[in-house]
Amino acid sequence: LKTKISQIEINIVNSIDNSNTYLIDNAGNLTAGIFSGGLLTLNSRSDIINTLGAIHSGLDANLTAIGQIVNSGLIASDQNLNIIASYLNNHASSLHGIIASGDVTIKSNDQITLNNIDNSSGYIGGSNITLTVAGNLNNDSGLISSLKKTTINTNSISNSGNNTNASGIFSGDDLSINFGVGGFSNNNG
Repeated sequence: LKTKISQIEINIVNSIDNSNTYLIDNAGNLTAGIFSGGLLTLNSRSDIINTLGAIHSGLDANLTAIGQIVNSGLIASDQNLNIIASYLNNHASSLHGIIASGDVTIKSNDQITLNNIDNSSGYIGGSNITLTVAGNLNNDSGLISSLKKTTINTNSISNSGNNTNASGIFSGDDLSINFGVGGFSNNNG
């Protein structure tokens, strides 16, 4: 699906499967996937699967899944990116991942509780990043990096095995991490 200036909105009862759509032409341009020159809204009453796929918005992008969002491709926005899901599994490298030029917000809403974020070996990047998860955040060998502020609210965090500049939790300005009884594991973090 592709539109240059208009918006795309998809509301579906079943899963949205955008697998294997990350294709690049000889000029380095993405040529397949879900692309909106304007606002992009994806709502699934099940899952959003983006295994080696490409989802991109020229403006804000809003992804909501009652089930899980699985990403090993690219989910990107030229402005803000908002994700609501029961579970987020992001195993994408820094060449892919969850990326916004503006803010990245990953959280629950009134109907959906975000139980866990698994960003092991994954990448989440934006101007400001806010992660609010009821359960656990696994960032083992993953990278969460903001240009300005990073705010994390979770029951527990595992940030182990992040002993290089290509992994860990980085913030250009303020870093706020609030965790509950699950604790904070930062071995080699």
